[in-house]
Amino acid sequence: MNALRDDLEKITATPRPADAPGVSASLAVRRGRRIRHRRQALAAGATVLVVAAGAGVPTLVGSDGRQAPAVQAARGGYGTVLVKEATFGWLPGGYTTVRTGQGDDGYTLAAGTPKQKAGGLLLQLTRGAEPGIPNLPGGRPGHRTATEPVHGRPAYWVIKPGADGSDQVPADFRWQPADGRWAELVVGDKDVATEATVRRIVDNIRFGGGDAAAAFPLRLGGVPSGMRIARASVTPTSEMDLVLVPAHGTADADGFSVSLAPAQRDVGAPQAGQKVGDGSKDAKPKESGPNTRVARYPALYRQYQGSSTGSRGESVIVYGWHGMDLRIEALGRAFRALEASGGVRGMVGRTAYLGADQRKWTMTPLDG
Repeated sequence: MNALRDDLEKITATPRPADAPGVSASLAVRRGRRIRHRRQALAAGATVLVVAAGAGVPTLVGSDGRQAPAVQAARGGYGTVLVKEATFGWLPGGYTTVRTGQGDDGYTLAAGTPKQKAGGLLLQLTRGAEPGIPNLPGGRPGHRTATEPVHGRPAYWVIKPGADGSDQVPADFRWQPADGRWAELVVGDKDVATEATVRRIVDNIRFGGGDAAAAFPLRLGGVPSGMRIARASVTPTSEMDLVLVPAHGTADADGFSVSLAPAQRDVGAPQAGQKVGDGSKDAKPKESGPNTRVARYPALYRQYQGSSTGSRGESVIVYGWHGMDLRIEALGRAFRALEASGGVRGMVGRTAYLGADQRKWTMTPLDG
């Protein structure tokens, strides 16, 4: 899939300011490469995640071509962390939204059936210059195929159903819902990759005004303050991912992250005599089985120091925590900010699971 469209993400329906200057062409080229990578991931059936591109400060590309924070922390708290900038209005039978996410490249929405690990559809919304056209599978140059406008706005096929490249990426459709905004729908399911079906999905996508926020199954207390949200994603089955970085720092040097994933099976009990932290000065140690207990659950706790960044850090994976695996990691400034309150293990005690019922979830998970 030429990379699952690299990360179809974000598009707010607000118009571009009239005085906003143009955007660098190099930004569009980089976005095109990311789209190619996401296509490939969708084609391979990989789990769809919103991933910050690189280790830099999480940002969105503004209409002026400059980098702006993806989400800014509000005074006294972080507030909502993920705004629903678009939703599917119609989906093929059996399909539902399986992941909502936002990262430095924008907003991403995935849909699929219960049997599809990554989902069969990925919508990515971006702002600024049009992303470059990704290569077709095999490295051949990609191209546009003209089609009817979407609600009067320019549109075309990047990969048309049944055309060149569709044997690996069944369909890829791009359009411009507003000035300075681009939307792309990558289809990884051949059963729904028909022109009529794709057009119906696209025609019924609703772009929000930024007033609806996604809810999360966790509430955390004592999160390091003064940071920005680099990545946020959540699924209806309680899987989630949050990454924070300082205003002038990077995720691999000073970041804080928390995630929930399906529980691993047969992790076993902590092994007697196993070290809790090895104080390694190399990159993060490889993960193994549990070496301690946290909140009565078997857990894997690590301390380390990165050889490239020099940042001290620690991480903990709590296995089977409320039926999920909870992972918390802190590096550099985030690590130092948490030391006095018990580090990442202390953070586990300040983390509340809100259950599987989405009606009980919170839109402000970092303000517990």
